[in-house]
Amino acid sequence: MTAPTLEDTPTIREFAFADAEIGAAWDAVVPGAITPYPFVSRAWAEPWWDVFGGDAELLLLSVVGSGGMLVGVAPLMIERIPELGRAVRFLGGVDVTDYLDLVARPDDAPRAWAAVVNWLLAHRERWDALDLHCLPDASPSRTLIADALAAHEDLAVVTAQEEVCPAVPLQGGFEAYLAGIGKKYRNEIRRKERNLVRDEPTAALRVVRGRDEALALLPDFFRLHRLSAADKERFLTPQVEEFFRRVTISTAEAGNLALYVLEIGGSPVAMMYAFLAADRLLVYNSGFDPTRSETSVGMVLTGMMIADAAESGVAVCDFMRGNESYKYRFGAEDAPLWRVIAGADRASVEGAAAAMTAALTTPADDRNQEE
Repeated sequence: MTAPTLEDTPTIREFAFADAEIGAAWDAVVPGAITPYPFVSRAWAEPWWDVFGGDAELLLLSVVGSGGMLVGVAPLMIERIPELGRAVRFLGGVDVTDYLDLVARPDDAPRAWAAVVNWLLAHRERWDALDLHCLPDASPSRTLIADALAAHEDLAVVTAQEEVCPAVPLQGGFEAYLAGIGKKYRNEIRRKERNLVRDEPTAALRVVRGRDEALALLPDFFRLHRLSAADKERFLTPQVEEFFRRVTISTAEAGNLALYVLEIGGSPVAMMYAFLAADRLLVYNSGFDPTRSETSVGMVLTGMMIADAAESGVAVCDFMRGNESYKYRFGAEDAPLWRVIAGADRASVEGAAAAMTAALTTPADDRNQEE
C-alpha cells in the first residue's frame, strides 16, 4: 500500500447520531463502499446502538477530506470484553450482524483507514485492544489495517479467520445455477418442490419489499422463527424483536429488504428474511413451521428464493455467517470472514485469535434442518 501524502491525509472528527448532515452523507457513501451492505449504514448502526449498546462507549469517527467532503465513516464503540479489556470494535454485534467494515469508497479506503488507525493510536489511553471483527473476504480492510499498524512494534497484531460465509454464484439464471450444483442436489431441489405442489396445491410464494406489508408480517416471522428450534426461541428476545422492527423499517425504506414468504392456504408456513444490495442476496434469517416438515417447506422456500433471485439478475446468493449444512445442499462454498486483533498484551491477542481458530474446526451444523 502506498502511504498517503500529507495533502491526502484527512481529518478525523468524533460525531453523534444526532448529526443529521453526517448521517445523510454516511448513508450516501454505503452503496459505493468497499462493503456496500445495509449492515454498515447509519440506518443499521443507530438502531443497533439504541437496542444493544448497553455500557459500551460510542465512538463514531468521520473521515473528512481537505475540501470538507466526507471520505469515510468508522462506526465504532469501546466495549469491555473479558479476553481483551477495553476493545475498540465495530458497532453491530456478531449475534445480529454478519458483515462490518469501514464505510469508504475503494479509492478512499487506504487513506481513510490510515487516518482512523493513526487517530486511534494517538488516543491509546482510551482503549486496550483493537478488535475489528466481521470483515468480509472481499474487503481490503484487513490488509489496510495491518499495514497501518505494521510500524508499531509495541502492538501485537493478528489477522485470523472468524467464521465462514457460504455463498452461491447465480449468474446465468436459475437453470444455469441448477446445472452447476451437481445432479444429487439438483434432483433434490426439484423433487421437494414437485412434492409440495402435489401435496399442497394452495402453496404460493410471496416476495415482500414494502415497509408496511413487511411490518405486518413480522409477527408471523417471529412465530415461525421460534417454532424452528429451541435456540432460535432463546435468540428472539424482546430486544431482538425491537431491533428487527426498526431495521425492517430502515431497510425497506432504503430499498434493501426482501422478505420471502411461502404460504399454504394463505397462511405463512416458512419465511426467509433477506436483503438485496450490490447485486447480492444476503440471507439474514429464517423460520419455518416444523409441523410442515414432511413437505420440507423450509428447503422448498430456499429453492424458490434462489430461483427468484437468479431470474431477477442477482449475481450471488450469500447465506452469510454460519456453516449450517442446508447451505451446502444448495451448492454454497465457503468464503472466510476475518477479524483483526491488536494490542500491547501479546498473550491476550494471540489467545483470542487461537480460540476463534479452534471454533472453526467444528463440522457443518445440522440444527433445525429438514431432510
